[in-house]
Amino acid sequence: MRVARVIFDKFTQLFLHHQSFSGYVEPVIQHFLPAWRDGSYRAKVQTVVKLSPLYIEMTLKPEKSWPRHLAGQHINLTIEADGRLLTRTFTVASSSDEHNSSGLIKLLIKVDENGRFTGQLYDVLQTQTWCNISAPYGEFRIKTLKKPLLMVAGGSGITPFIALLSQHLPQIKEPVRLVYFAKEHEHQCIEQLNALQMRHENFGVTLCVRKNSQPVDVYVSENRLSDVYCCGPFNMMKQVQNACEAFGMPYYQETFGVRKKRLHATGTDAKSFTLKLKQSSTYIKSEGTLLEQLELQNLPVIRGCGIGVCHQCQCVKNAGIVRDIRTGQLSDSGQQLIQLCVSEPVSDLDLTI
Repeated sequence: MRVARVIFDKFTQLFLHHQSFSGYVEPVIQHFLPAWRDGSYRAKVQTVVKLSPLYIEMTLKPEKSWPRHLAGQHINLTIEADGRLLTRTFTVASSSDEHNSSGLIKLLIKVDENGRFTGQLYDVLQTQTWCNISAPYGEFRIKTLKKPLLMVAGGSGITPFIALLSQHLPQIKEPVRLVYFAKEHEHQCIEQLNALQMRHENFGVTLCVRKNSQPVDVYVSENRLSDVYCCGPFNMMKQVQNACEAFGMPYYQETFGVRKKRLHATGTDAKSFTLKLKQSSTYIKSEGTLLEQLELQNLPVIRGCGIGVCHQCQCVKNAGIVRDIRTGQLSDSGQQLIQLCVSEPVSDLDLTI
């Protein structure tokens, strides 16, 4: 079967100008199975609710073949907007037990009004019945249920903890404390957290507004026998990690998106390079991904997740060198496939987009 697929894909690339045979027949299949896409799972949109001007709760019913997720894992969600596929990564905000019993999963999504994805998500899903999701992935899971736990959440970083607490609190006998930082009036899932507190005597929640609360390391020091789990803005997670290292406490975190590795020498200015495209050329700088720079110049590029997951911005580099911002690894100078969203230029480039 695998050999046949390779042969069909090669034939499609040579004669039908598509990357895969599945992609070529995709429009036909979608006539019978809406939103069918090779390599993704279909999910039916059940509800999309505005919890506040900044947050949306989305309930999906994945197709039966979707693999069971583990609490704390995330998925890639793909929608079609204005004829373009847009993909972002979100943590599943419901437990695997909830999915097993109801067939549903929930996502808690923070809205960026100016964002290409979340800014239009609510309106788009009022007219779309189906979307695409990936298989679940990620390693943010509770390592042991036999130790006290301290969970520190910031903003939309509450999402994995809702799933983890719903899944595991019935089996935990040790104390569990959640410290939840958010702007005033922007804490989410309060009813669910209060219900968990009422149901489990060993669980407690502290809601914090950063400008009025104690420093985060105070909460860490008060729970020195705990394993510490953290999800939220980078600076907050760094503070929690530093405090855990100072007190010798086990620390685990879930990171949002891609933290770019800036590897340019200190004190040097960004260099300028020439970017040659099929019928034009432009100038780019050594700092900033190719996707960011091409979008600023209003050049026609395809945007997907923006963090190197969905491969929608993949293109052919004919010549030149780029750096992968996730690893710092340099490409070779010849022809190869690259992703615009995670590639920084290191030399003049020739691309086929």
